[in-house]
Formats: sequence, C-alpha cells, structure tokens
Amino acid sequence: MRSIEGREVSTTIDLKIMYNEMVDLWGSLGEWVLYKIRGRLPDKGNREQQWLKKLKSILHFNLHEDWG
Repeated sequence: MRSIEGREVSTTIDLKIMYNEMVDLWGSLGEWVLYKIRGRLPDKGNREQQWLKKLKSILHFNLHEDWG
C-alpha cells in the first residue's frame, strides 16, 4: 500500500487480489452449504464441479497479466 496525504491507498493489484479472495470465500461458503444440505461431498469430475470451476475462472481477475 502507498500513502497519499497520510491515508493508505490500495493499488489496483491489491484490490484485485482482495476481490479474488472474496470470490474464493463465497465459493467455499456455497460449497459448504451444499455439503450441509446433501450430507456428502460432490463426486470428483462431475458436471457440478466443472461448472463451479468455469464460473470461478470467469469471476477471477487474471493477475498474471497485471504483474507481467
């Protein structure tokens, strides 16, 4: 973080990292709720996991482009 007029200001990359972490947090919370409702973990490689992976890839910022 950098300081402007005595206040700390986040850079764009910091905000994108925070956003990505929130996407992960809410995704994990959703998976936990589904686990509590169903009482089991989803099977590996099923359509639900593929759909969640695709959604996460859409919602996440690609930080490698910003760093490069």
